Amino acid sequence: GRPVAAIDLTREERRVLRRWSRLEDGASARLGRRARIILLAARPSAMSGTVISRQINVPTQTVSLWRRRFVAGRLAGLYHRR
Repeated sequence: GRPVAAIDLTREERRVLRRWSRLEDGASARLGRRARIILLAARPSAMSGTVISRQINVPTQTVSLWRRRFVAGRLAGLYHRR
């Protein structure tokens, strides 16, 4: 696959993402799913987008989208933009 940017999380980012990753109701569930994507992408073993997509049950393109948005905007990049 294509190379992806490494994601190095600060301690605070990891704390916030872990909290968000537990969200499972309504619109918050989408933020929770995005947080889980980033937490998996930031693992030292650097899971591929395909593996993450299978684990979270989303298209590979969704993993790529939120990885890019996180790299560009950090936590704020995970909020939905219209």
